[in-house]
Amino acid sequence: MKNCLSRIITIGVLALGGNLTPVAARTPDCAIRAINALRENVPEEFAIYQALADKAQFKVWLKCQDLQLDLSTAVHESVHTLTETEVAFPLISGQRLRRPQNEQAQLPPPAVLHEQLAAELGRDDIFLTTYIERGSASSADDFVVLLDELNAFAHDLNTATRLYHLHPVSTLRVDHRDGLAAIMVFTQRYLDHLQENDRRGWATVRTPQFSEAISHIWHQAERVLTASCPIPDFGTDDQRYIELLCREKNGGALSAFLKAPALCPARCLEAPH
Repeated sequence: MKNCLSRIITIGVLALGGNLTPVAARTPDCAIRAINALRENVPEEFAIYQALADKAQFKVWLKCQDLQLDLSTAVHESVHTLTETEVAFPLISGQRLRRPQNEQAQLPPPAVLHEQLAAELGRDDIFLTTYIERGSASSADDFVVLLDELNAFAHDLNTATRLYHLHPVSTLRVDHRDGLAAIMVFTQRYLDHLQENDRRGWATVRTPQFSEAISHIWHQAERVLTASCPIPDFGTDDQRYIELLCREKNGGALSAFLKAPALCPARCLEAPH
């Protein structure tokens, strides 16, 4: 959890509007080397870099001690930037989905899940405290932002999976799979909560502007998580989150968007840790 903790603190501070600049020394050709690796190995995520108006925002994450971690983090943060500037979710496929308008007047904040999730995950769960606890990131207040995180973590894990061969053997394991699995649990539970407890909120997310975003982003997350399953030691608590995803009593609301039951990435539960 050590590497996961430092990474999530960084992302969490940015979600709160903070500004962190990596302090590790960079070689002059670091950015060139990293961006070339992204272009050659993950062209769909290189397209995210290309779409940025201010590419310095991407390059600030490149320290070149671990290209896999640097690039997955840079892509993650760049997806947030594009979502804000384009008012659309950039998908891995290249498609842009119109971001739903802020419906906080009708949708309860995802923070309503905190007590339920804390009972299952523990109050000190790093993703719970970062993304769902009141007063943390804006995803705790706005479901649209939680969808933004789900999309960004899918890009993040896709990048890390495709760049697995670049992970330096000498470094500690980084919890690449945990983030996407956790946000999938939070999204799953939020939709279940609306279906069971909030008729007005459920009607809101069933409107076309929400249902299209939910179904496309969730299917993308399923594909990326499943593709990562053959990689061992790609997470610390990922199996705990995936077990929650796979419980039959959870996720019934998703079938209304997916037109089928949500997939259980069972192979990830078999990956050695």
